[in-house]
Amino acid sequence: MKLLRRWRYVVDSRSQLGTALQIVAVLAGICLICAVAVKYVKSDEALELMSGEAVRNFLYRVTAAQFIVSAVTLGVLAIYLTHRFAGPAIALERAIRALVRGETDRKLNLRQRDYLKEVALAFEDLRVREETRMKKLSDLDRCLAEGDTEGAKEILKGLLPEPAAAPAPAPAKEPEPVPAAQC
Repeated sequence: MKLLRRWRYVVDSRSQLGTALQIVAVLAGICLICAVAVKYVKSDEALELMSGEAVRNFLYRVTAAQFIVSAVTLGVLAIYLTHRFAGPAIALERAIRALVRGETDRKLNLRQRDYLKEVALAFEDLRVREETRMKKLSDLDRCLAEGDTEGAKEILKGLLPEPAAAPAPAPAKEPEPVPAAQC
């Protein structure tokens, strides 16, 4: 049993609804082309002269043709659209693995129409922070090698996070006088 379940399926409306709209638009275009083809492939007179079995067979062939065209078109569209997600995801994975190896000079560049740009910006913030931290550690190592403990202490202060300020204690309330009858 899953304890954490995501109930909101539209979490990035721009990319998700945009992708869905593109798929629906392509499907509508395919259906429109099929409807026009049915209208002009067989004239009304030819359809009236066809037996019920012939009309049924004609509709089977039209439906099969529409399925093949839809499957190929939507397959190509799915690869094109998922490339805008999968490409950035692979680039992010490679950049994260490089950062784990200590390669802080590897910047992440996404194409103009790629998705996951906010994730890429967050990664870039992390990369810059890690690059700064690595430089400070290098300076710390140099200070320690030179015996400069004061410099090392200053660098350490910059490396350690600021302690969270303790909340101010609530002012003490004066005890209410107890009536004499209750003593």
